[in-house]
Amino acid sequence: MEIMIDATAGHEALSFMDGSSGYNQIRMALDDEEKTAFRTPKGIYCYKVMPFGLKNAGATYQRAMQRIFDDMLHKHIECYVDDLVVKSKKKCDHLKDLQLVLDRLRKYQLRMNHLKCAFGVTSGKFLGFIVRHRGIEVDHSKIDAIQKMPSPTNLHELRRLQGRLAYIRSIKKYLLNPPVLTAPVAGKPLILYIAAQETSLGALLAQENDKDKECALYYLSRTLTGAELIYSPIEKMCLALFFAIDKLRHYMQAFTIHLVAKADPVKYILSRPVISGRLAKWAIILQQYDIVYIPQKAVKGQALADFLADHPVPSNWKLCDDLPDEEVLFVESMEPWIMFFDGAARRSGAGVGIVFISPKKHMLPYSFPLGELCSNNVVEYQAFIIGLQMASEFGIKCIEIFGDSKLIINQLSYQYEVKHQDLKPYFSYARRLMDRFDSIILEHIPRSENKKADALANLATALIVSKDIPINIFLCQKWIVPSIESQYEEAGVISVYAIDEIRRLFGAWKTSQIIDFLSQIIVFKIHPLMQVYESRKGGIC
Repeated sequence: MEIMIDATAGHEALSFMDGSSGYNQIRMALDDEEKTAFRTPKGIYCYKVMPFGLKNAGATYQRAMQRIFDDMLHKHIECYVDDLVVKSKKKCDHLKDLQLVLDRLRKYQLRMNHLKCAFGVTSGKFLGFIVRHRGIEVDHSKIDAIQKMPSPTNLHELRRLQGRLAYIRSIKKYLLNPPVLTAPVAGKPLILYIAAQETSLGALLAQENDKDKECALYYLSRTLTGAELIYSPIEKMCLALFFAIDKLRHYMQAFTIHLVAKADPVKYILSRPVISGRLAKWAIILQQYDIVYIPQKAVKGQALADFLADHPVPSNWKLCDDLPDEEVLFVESMEPWIMFFDGAARRSGAGVGIVFISPKKHMLPYSFPLGELCSNNVVEYQAFIIGLQMASEFGIKCIEIFGDSKLIINQLSYQYEVKHQDLKPYFSYARRLMDRFDSIILEHIPRSENKKADALANLATALIVSKDIPINIFLCQKWIVPSIESQYEEAGVISVYAIDEIRRLFGAWKTSQIIDFLSQIIVFKIHPLMQVYESRKGGIC
C-alpha cells in the first residue's frame, strides 16, 4: 500500500475510479459453484459469480486486476483491489492515458461505479490518504472530531479544563495541522531517526530534497509490552531500529540508510564478543541493509523537530553511563519562582502588594502605593503587571503566579472574555509581558492563602500622602555590613520623609509600622547575604 501511495503522489492530473460490486464481476469455476450452495424456502441455490465473504476473494480480485493491467501498472495506473487511479505527470497527457485504461476496461467488461468516479482532478482520496501533486496528506475527515470539539458548557467542565488549556490547545493545533509526507526520490540516501523511551518507541524516515531540506516520508511509533519494558536503554534503541526495519523494509532495501540516534545500535550488536538469542537474530538481519550511523548532535530540519516534539525525553528517566557513545543527551529541569500579588483600592488611593519566593524558599516582599484612584479590578491588573515587570528584570524565566482575583486569573487564562473597555488595555499589556517567559502558570487561590500580599497592599494605601500637605525631605546615609565583618561598604545616599511629619499625619502606632516596612524593603532590595544596620535617632531612619 505504501508503494502505491508514494507512486501516486507528484502527478498533475488524476482520475479515481471504483469498481461496481467488483467481486461479483469474477465468475466462479464450474467445479466450485456447488461449494457455494445455500438453502432458501424456495429451494437450493448456488453462486455463479464470486460472492463477498470468501477468504480468498480479495486476493483473487487483486490477481485478476494485475493480469488485466499488467503492462500499465505503476506507469499509467495504480490498482488496489477495486480502487483504480489513473495518473499523468502532465495534464496534457491525461486524456490519452485515460483512454487506454477505459479501452482495457471495456475489453474485459469491467464495470465502474459512476457515483464514485472523479476524472481529471488534481487531488483525491486513495487508500485513506489525500494524494496530490505536492505530496501526501492525512484525510481531514479523520480529524473532524478534533475540529468540532465542543467548548465547556458549565462551571464544572470549566474547572476541569483550568490549568490544562494551554496543553489542550497544543494538541489541537498539532492534530489540525497534519504533516505532509513526500515520496522517496531515487539516488539519494534516506535518513532514519529513532528514539526509545521507558514505555514507547518512535521512528521517522526522511530524505533531503533538492533544496537540502529534510522532508518526512514515514512516521512510526508503538508502546512497549511485556519483557520489552525491562530492556536496557541501548537494547530499547536496538528494538526501535528493528521495529523500523520491519515496517519500512520496502524502503530500506533499495536505499542507503543514514541512522541518526543518541547511541549506535549497530555497533552495539556487532561488537559483542558473544551474541545469542534476539541479538543473534538482529545481527543476521542487519547484514541485509546498508546502514551508516550518524551521531545526533543538533536538530536539523522541521521533520526532526516534529519528531523530537512527539517523543520527548522524560525528565524522570535515569540516564545510564553504559552507552557505547560518549555523548549523552540529558535534560535539566529548573525549579520555578512563585509570585503572589494583590491590590487594594481606597477612596484616598490604591496600593499593590507583591511577594516573590525563590526556588531556595527566600521570600522577597514588595509594596507600591499608586497615586491614582481606580477600581478593584484595575488595581489587581496593575499589581499583576508590576509583578511581571519585576520578574522580567530579575531574569526569571519560569514562574508560578497566584492571586485571589478570580476574574483577573480567568481572563488572563482565556477562561473569561474581557468585556469592560477599561480593562482591555491592561489585559493586552499583561499578555505581552507573559510572552517574555518560557513557562508561566496562573492559579486562583482563596484570600486566606494570600495574606502576605494582601497585607502589603493595604500597607501601601496607608503610605499615600496628600499632595496638599507640605513634607520636609532631606538626605541621610546608610551603611551596609557584609558577612565579613572586617569590610564595610557604603550603600549610598537615599531620600526619606521626616519622621516627625509622618507621625503627625498617621500617628505614633502607624509610624512604627511604616519604619518596619521600609526596613524590610531595604533589606530585600540589597543582596540577601548582606545585613542592614540602622539607627533611629532624632526622628530619622
